[in-house]
Amino acid sequence: MINYKTELEAQLKELTALEKKISSRLKDYKGVEKGNIRVCMCHGSAQYHFKKEGEDIERYIPKYEISKIQKLVQRDYDEKIHRELLDMINRLDKFNKKYDIGKLSALYDNLPIGRKKLINPVVPTVEITVEEWLRLHPGNKNTYEK
Repeated sequence: MINYKTELEAQLKELTALEKKISSRLKDYKGVEKGNIRVCMCHGSAQYHFKKEGEDIERYIPKYEISKIQKLVQRDYDEKIHRELLDMINRLDKFNKKYDIGKLSALYDNLPIGRKKLINPVVPTVEITVEEWLRLHPGNKNTYEK
């Protein structure tokens, strides 16, 4: 069986690097007002409305303040992706700690010889694989003419 632990650890490193990148980007939004931005379409054109945190009234943001709109939308995206990355890192880390494909082979290997003779293992062990190969390729029988 293939052991995917190294690939999973590489994926975890990649996710951790992305999380660090997003964390540093989130620090840039310290001065940006908290709240929600709502985008709606009116006559085929996007309109942006901002509702500050703790207020009930939305206010329209005109298009000439596009840099402010872009920063608010980017911040919302970065916060959502950061939460998702943290969740994925946490899940993958927990899985990696418990993942050991060798346990399947060890289960058979740790059995007494008497039981091993009666069991047909689901996962072939190294010994069984070698025996099978030797059986299929008997020694001193060259298939090519001299």
